Amino acid sequence: MNATSSPRTCPRWVKVLLLFSLTVNVVVAGVLIGSFVRGTALRDGSWLVSIMPEEKRPAAQERIAKDRPRMMDLRRNRRELRRTMMENMTAEEFSSERLSETLKGHRVLAEERRALVHNQLVELFGSMTREERQQAAERMEDMFTRAR
Repeated sequence: MNATSSPRTCPRWVKVLLLFSLTVNVVVAGVLIGSFVRGTALRDGSWLVSIMPEEKRPAAQERIAKDRPRMMDLRRNRRELRRTMMENMTAEEFSSERLSETLKGHRVLAEERRALVHNQLVELFGSMTREERQQAAERMEDMFTRAR
């Protein structure tokens, strides 16, 4: 290299593009990791399987699978009711009665979902020894504390 020539550098736009790409990758990775760690376990029932003793997890999976079709229906119906609720709230002609009925329907579906989980918990905890119940309760408490 000649003593008077300067070292070749990368164009500025390439550096900006690389920085942008890195930022997007970090954000996407964070979203994926966050949704994996937090959201899905509490929604799909796998949290209940995860607190069970290892040898009772297959039975827990079977028990949860029995209610899965109804849980999926409830989730779909609640999503539809939320859309209807938003339409009611933003309608040109607002109807308190219509909104009240939509909210009541949402509450009924949420209560049915809670009743299914209630029955699952009662049945699965009923199949455990005292020590297993204590360990499962501790794991459940830890999980809910982290989810806050």
